[in-house]
Amino acid sequence: MEEPEQSETVRLYNGLRLMYRKRNPQDSLFDMDYFLPPAKAQRLEASWAETFQHRALPLIDEDLFAPLYCEDAGRPNRPVETVFGVLLLKEMFNLTDMEALDQLEFNLQWHHALALTPEEAHLCQKTLHNFRAGLMEHELARVAFAETTDRILAALGLKVNRQRLDST
Repeated sequence: MEEPEQSETVRLYNGLRLMYRKRNPQDSLFDMDYFLPPAKAQRLEASWAETFQHRALPLIDEDLFAPLYCEDAGRPNRPVETVFGVLLLKEMFNLTDMEALDQLEFNLQWHHALALTPEEAHLCQKTLHNFRAGLMEHELARVAFAETTDRILAALGLKVNRQRLDST
């Protein structure tokens, strides 16, 4: 019997069908970069957001997180690159979930850092919660999270071997 053709939203992982999809790498015609005046675009490109988009975001291997997603039940996921990126930025800026989600919705630097259009720049708090819960439940996901974080820290030249004792 021939195996059915896979749709874009249903992938196989160890023979199981998953409601998992990777982020579409194609740029949008509605990307904010095209609508910014040149002076603002230059300032945005000189900010941390440009560095994050080009040096950190590509290091997120979305396929490593496929086991977090259900076998053919439910709705396809939000791109892992987006959810993982929001969690990283949340920690970088020491924000609560709701503060991070507000930054995602309304902050142009976050849109640029995560390579999102304003229409794509939305997550619900439950999505962040479920992703974190999945990371804690699945050993492979914890390893993927640690490996990805290590790659990003190395690419950005950040050192985490010393921490101030008075910080939280």
